[in-house]
Amino acid sequence: MSAAMSLGTEPPKLPRRSPRVAVLVLGGLMAVSMLAAAIGGLQGPVSNAPISRPVAVRMLRFADAPDHAVAVVDAATGRMIETIQAGEGNFVRALMRGLARQRVREGVGPEVEFILTAWEDGRLTLGDPATHRVVELEAFGPTNREDFARMLQSPGSQSPGSQSQGSQSQGSHPRGSHP
Repeated sequence: MSAAMSLGTEPPKLPRRSPRVAVLVLGGLMAVSMLAAAIGGLQGPVSNAPISRPVAVRMLRFADAPDHAVAVVDAATGRMIETIQAGEGNFVRALMRGLARQRVREGVGPEVEFILTAWEDGRLTLGDPATHRVVELEAFGPTNREDFARMLQSPGSQSPGSQSQGSQSQGSHPRGSHP
């Protein structure tokens, strides 16, 4: 036994603080946080993406065929760009299925075309004006990005400010030669 216990002394009592002070401090912190969030929200969304100009744009429609193939059509000309056979193009199929599902949830049909855009800084995006969604295709890797890049490079894609322009192909690959 220690000497303090044998003498019967008690440890010193700490002053008791009111929980009211803690509640006021926490309330003040919450108020400051909400004020900071409100001020930040007034400034609009912040984007780290550099400002870039489009260098090629193509309006696309995707249609299911009876044989489970997917037809990729240039919406401006009605010309077939590519046919993705059943069992091929899994990334394109999955992405388009997800975008179509979102359109159905929002009550939008297939009549609004998708916008495939190559940007000056090398990015490639697929935009859906019906849902305001933009997919950064390089986020899915170079092979999946290339599946869409071929659609843009085939004859008939347009540069901004031009009418229909000839082929911008830079070594377009046939669908079957790509894994």
